Amino acid sequence: MTITTRKFYLLSLLCLTFLWTIVICQNSLNIIRQWVALEFEYPNEESRVRAIANKYYVPGLSVPVDVDAYYGYGSQNPRIFITVPRIDVGRPITLGTLDENGLISGYPDYSWNDNQGRNCEGLTSVFRVAIDNCHRLWVMDTGLIGRQQKCRPQLLAFDLRTDQLIYRHRVPSENFMANSQFVTPVVDVRGSGPDDCADTFVYVADVFGFGLLVVDVARNRSWRVTHRYFYPYPSRGLFNIDGNVIF
Repeated sequence: MTITTRKFYLLSLLCLTFLWTIVICQNSLNIIRQWVALEFEYPNEESRVRAIANKYYVPGLSVPVDVDAYYGYGSQNPRIFITVPRIDVGRPITLGTLDENGLISGYPDYSWNDNQGRNCEGLTSVFRVAIDNCHRLWVMDTGLIGRQQKCRPQLLAFDLRTDQLIYRHRVPSENFMANSQFVTPVVDVRGSGPDDCADTFVYVADVFGFGLLVVDVARNRSWRVTHRYFYPYPSRGLFNIDGNVIF
């Protein structure tokens, strides 16, 4: 058998394996919900009309980025959380829960989402969330709408048993830059069990600032970690492409 023939057989085997994997995955995954366009729940019709008039809601523009499920104490019907980051205008809810009809309701309620960067006590734009073993929903709010920093980035935690805010950390200005965007929280609970949750650290990558935000929850402090390995090309910090400098 020639080398060319062996390569052909190997490539054919890889293709068949790939196709078989797709078939298995398609047969083993269950579709929970699918949409032509996301649909949202409003407190009343007046709120919906106002959202459309102010372009807080533009049908067809909302795109989900993250989904997580909370099973509580062994429940068979989990609460499904969904995020819709405000990478542009027209997203009425940035963090919500999904009901049985496929509607997305604001979490913890609509008022937290209905601010569009005007009220920094609420949620501005959320890409991803994390649920830990202590029944806490961790939310990293970028504070951005598009690329405009409307509010300071903040890390929040909600008690999923009561849906109450139990922790908020506004990122100090020295820990983020003009091009920072904090996206995915990774939670490190260092306690010995589900009732020992105070000693917690949260790590969040700065995807555009090429840094790492570390939040010490127990002491309510944070700091920024930088290293050349955080860059796409570790030995360089800047790229100059035809006069355009890219960090």
